[in-house]
Amino acid sequence: MAMRKFALLVPLTAVVILSVILVVYLVYPSVLIPSKYSVEVAGDNKSIELKTYSGWRGVEAMITPLDEYIKSLVGAVPHSDLMWPFADSQNPFHDLLNSGAGVALVTILSVDRIQRYDIYAYVVYKTRVDQVIAKPQNTIGLPPEVECVKAPELCDLARLQREIIDSLISVIERNNVIEVIVPAFIARESIGKNNLSISNVATPFPLLEPGYQYLVFLDPELDGIHIYYDYVWGPWAYLVLDGRVYSLNYVKPPDNVSFDPVRLFVSPYTYWKPYPYEQLRNIAIQKLSISGEQLENFINKILKG
Repeated sequence: MAMRKFALLVPLTAVVILSVILVVYLVYPSVLIPSKYSVEVAGDNKSIELKTYSGWRGVEAMITPLDEYIKSLVGAVPHSDLMWPFADSQNPFHDLLNSGAGVALVTILSVDRIQRYDIYAYVVYKTRVDQVIAKPQNTIGLPPEVECVKAPELCDLARLQREIIDSLISVIERNNVIEVIVPAFIARESIGKNNLSISNVATPFPLLEPGYQYLVFLDPELDGIHIYYDYVWGPWAYLVLDGRVYSLNYVKPPDNVSFDPVRLFVSPYTYWKPYPYEQLRNIAIQKLSISGEQLENFINKILKG
């Protein structure tokens, strides 16, 4: 009898264990799918274990505003008024801080959702704030009182916008867990799909990975808390490993994923002022690349200039 009970207990225990593994896999898939990437340290390749960069896809999967869409517009130059604002900056990190950006150490907990925006997408991360290094500033100003008398609705709108930004700044300061947004593109084959997941987006710049800590520059906007992003550098987010800081550019994507932002942002239909994109990109790499710098030193560079 005891042997029969034991024989029944073994498969039952196996079913329970497999069920637990399945739940963990569904909730925290990256825990069970380790993948090797490398980080360049002082010119050398240092192999480290990172969880899978979920859904990271290169420009070959993208449909871009400079691609089919732009060819349908006559004489369109979508980037004609764009220039990289930090091209002449001695310390872009400090200048971005002075322009109102916040700086924080955060741990990415999960990809919460993919939010559609035309052919673009917002990747919304659940994020734990580990340390606020510098809180964002509210840069929305109110019109002069004279203008408010003439058009009170404009002042009412500005006050409402200020309140929204103030509330987001308060969330960053007081909440342990926040939502942060990183822009991406909907992958070519996923245009028109509903219920998007991380596998349906593509980006010419590396995404953030759940389970890792980053130093990020935060930009509260009316639709949420964004990680500061530009089309020359990508997201202003720096991977922190063992007290050292690395640019996302130094995190190598899988071999089957191409990383070629020049293909996306250089074409006969685009025009950057006052420099061509390739030159701006080289300037950005020279000024913004960090490889293994001590976290404390990097924070001092941001705060003290």
